[in-house]
Amino acid sequence: MKQLSKKQMSVLLRDTLVKDADGAPMMVFRGEHGKTDGASTSIRTLLGSISFGSQDAASNYAESPNQRGLSAESPTVYPAYLIIKNPFIHGLDDPFIDFSFLENRLGTEIAVECFLKNAGMVENTNNWQEEINGNDEWTGLRDFYNTHPERMGELYTELFPMLDDPEFIRVLKAKGYDGAIYGGSGHNALEREYRVFDESSVIYALSREITPKRSLKKAHDEVALTA
Repeated sequence: MKQLSKKQMSVLLRDTLVKDADGAPMMVFRGEHGKTDGASTSIRTLLGSISFGSQDAASNYAESPNQRGLSAESPTVYPAYLIIKNPFIHGLDDPFIDFSFLENRLGTEIAVECFLKNAGMVENTNNWQEEINGNDEWTGLRDFYNTHPERMGELYTELFPMLDDPEFIRVLKAKGYDGAIYGGSGHNALEREYRVFDESSVIYALSREITPKRSLKKAHDEVALTA
């Protein structure tokens, strides 16, 4: 497959926020597993966004799927560079998102809908179990919301289920966001995780071609004429 020249990559990655400590575009890794016919070069995912992280995190996922009863088949890890210019979240050091942050970015209605949709995750936080509902006053998050909608700003929850949700990602894309940069959890705790909302934001570091958006393709084609 066609490889991008250093000049072409420089143009496409010029404004990305996925950078190393020296400010250079940083290579990240994705782990996958499952049967493949070998013909497709597309990313395999059932989720709303595409995740990347450290080489160790990618290897762990490829070899040990985090889905009960599922064994790894044809584990694959590959390196890539990501074009993330307008992330929904950038720089979080933990895996949680505050209701107030979501409300400020997307509005109260969407924030409430997202938190109620992920009520189980909210109710599993120490904040809910010890501070909000330590006396078992409410049967659950919906009961709390119906009673005290003005207190939703006291809540937080883990971010990853929202970034897994195709419907939520459609909302983010409609708002102009192209990815997320945040703190990992579980095996990836204390590490950064990266999500892109479209495969066109991925530049494969090995043999796969980039599939750029029109605006990125225009920049790519213009550079190709002089590269």
